[in-house]
Amino acid sequence: MQLERIESLITEKTADINQLLVTDNKDVLGQGGAYIVTQDTERLLGRLGVTLPKRDIQAFNAAVLNALAPIFPVVMTDENPFYDALGSAFARACTKANDENAEVILLDRFVSAPGVSTDAYSTLSIGRVTTPNGEILGPRPGDQDIDEQLAIIQAKMKADGKTNVIFVDDGLSTIDALEPYEEIARAQGWQIVDMVLGVLPSAPDGDEWNTKKAATDITGKPPTAVLPVVSPLDWICQRDFTFLGGKTVAIDDITYPLTAPYFSPFTNGQSASIPTKRLNEVSKKLLRANQALISAIDQQNGQPLTFTDVLNAGYGLPVSLLDMLPIPKPEDSVGQFIDTALACV
Repeated sequence: MQLERIESLITEKTADINQLLVTDNKDVLGQGGAYIVTQDTERLLGRLGVTLPKRDIQAFNAAVLNALAPIFPVVMTDENPFYDALGSAFARACTKANDENAEVILLDRFVSAPGVSTDAYSTLSIGRVTTPNGEILGPRPGDQDIDEQLAIIQAKMKADGKTNVIFVDDGLSTIDALEPYEEIARAQGWQIVDMVLGVLPSAPDGDEWNTKKAATDITGKPPTAVLPVVSPLDWICQRDFTFLGGKTVAIDDITYPLTAPYFSPFTNGQSASIPTKRLNEVSKKLLRANQALISAIDQQNGQPLTFTDVLNAGYGLPVSLLDMLPIPKPEDSVGQFIDTALACV
C-alpha cells in the first residue's frame, strides 16, 4: 500500500474506510450495533516464526467469520490495510512528538512502521489480568513486570527532559479501557497530550462506549483514529478467538504465563458478548478453525507445534476458567490439546 493511499485512509475528511474492511461498510459502523473484529492472524503467527500460505490465513479468517456471522452483524477489518494505516499514523505521531516534546509510547505488539527507529518511541505492555481476587493491571505474557518497563521509559524521558506522552494502540473499547492509561500517567507524572488509535468508539453521553469523548477530555483534542465506530455491540481482536489469545490469567503456584481465550471450554464467552445459548455452537466452530490452523502450522514446520514454542513466542498457556480441561504442559502438542478441548464442548 503506497503512503499516499494510507494517508488518505486516516485523514478524517478523505477517509475511505471501506478499503479497510472485508465485511460490510462504513455506513454500518455509523449506525450502531456493529460487532467489530480486527484481523491479526499474520502478525499472530509471525511471533511464532511461522509464515503460512495466504489460502490458510484466509481459510482461518473465513472460519472465524462463519462462526460469528449467524449471531452478530460482523464488521471485520482486512489485516494488512488496517495495520498499514495504523502504522502510518504511528510514524506521523513519532515525527509530531518532537514538536510537542513528547514521548510516543506504543502499547500494541503488532503496530509497526518501516523506517521508524526504535529510539523514536518506547513500548509498554499492559493489560488486565484476571486473578482469584478480581482484576489487576499486569504485563502481557512473556514481557517484563510493569514497574520494570516503566522504569526504562521514565529514565529515557528524564534524560530527554520530557513529561508529555502520546499513546499509540490498536484501539480502545469502553470508557474503562482508558483507566490503565490514566492511572499510569498520573503515577508517573506524565501528561497525555494525544492518542493514536486503530478502533475508536463514540456514543451518546452516559453510554459506556462514549470513549472518544472521554479520551478527548484527557488530551484536549480528539484522538487520531483509523476506524471510528458509533455505539458498537463489541470490539474483539481476532487473536482472542485463537488458542494464543484471550485475557491474561494469574493462578497461584503456576509460574507459566496463562491466558483464557474468549470461548468454551476456556471461558463462558462473556468477554466476546457470545450469548450463552449459542456458546457451544460458536465455540465448536472456533475450535475447528484452530484445528485447521494448527494443522497448517505443523505441516509448514514439519513437526508438531508444542506449547514450548508458544511460550518462547511470548504467548501464554491456555487455561480453562470453567475447569473443563487441565492446563497443558510446555512439551504438550498444541494440536492434541485442541482436539481434547473440542471434545469438552
